[in-house]
Amino acid sequence: TCCLALASMSTATPTAFAQQLPKGISVTQLQPGVSAISADSGNWGGESQGTSHQNQDLYITEKTLFVPEGALAGVREARLRVFMALFDNSGGKNGLDESFVLTINGKPHVIPTNDPSLPGAKWQWHDITIPVEELRTGNNVFSFAKSHSEKNDDYLYIGIAIPGSYGLSRMSLDGGKTWSTSSLNTIKATGEYMVQLLLLKES
Repeated sequence: TCCLALASMSTATPTAFAQQLPKGISVTQLQPGVSAISADSGNWGGESQGTSHQNQDLYITEKTLFVPEGALAGVREARLRVFMALFDNSGGKNGLDESFVLTINGKPHVIPTNDPSLPGAKWQWHDITIPVEELRTGNNVFSFAKSHSEKNDDYLYIGIAIPGSYGLSRMSLDGGKTWSTSSLNTIKATGEYMVQLLLLKES
């Protein structure tokens, strides 16, 4: 799904939840009935320090976002807004033909890399519609990993915003056995993954 034409985060209005939020979490009203939960500066770090470089299933990126009490009341649709790109590194032999797994609070969703709604090689914010019923009050954990493949030539890139690190992003290179919040890619980038949650309420 392409991003909604919403007000920019810089002009959005803070909501009444601000007093009860953990460090780094912001809840803003983008327009009537649409709120965004985020924990990043919005300043992309670029194609080296500003991204994951995921081409196999052991490389996991994870983002935790806090949903305040009452924020899910009346929500009819939820979207994960991700600054991302996908690249085929087969040299043109097979194109994007693998998949990645978006896991929401422990529930996996397999997404083909050639899904026509995805941004492909163009870096951009992309909205992924997710089940409202899989969200909960408090911490919500979203992770991204490539599905197992014999080729591993499709690369998933999740943007990293700099500066600012709140411990809400972490990376694993061994399938989740060990994690790092201080090194968010294989070249030791710091910051926060650019993953945000949009909540759309009944109009």
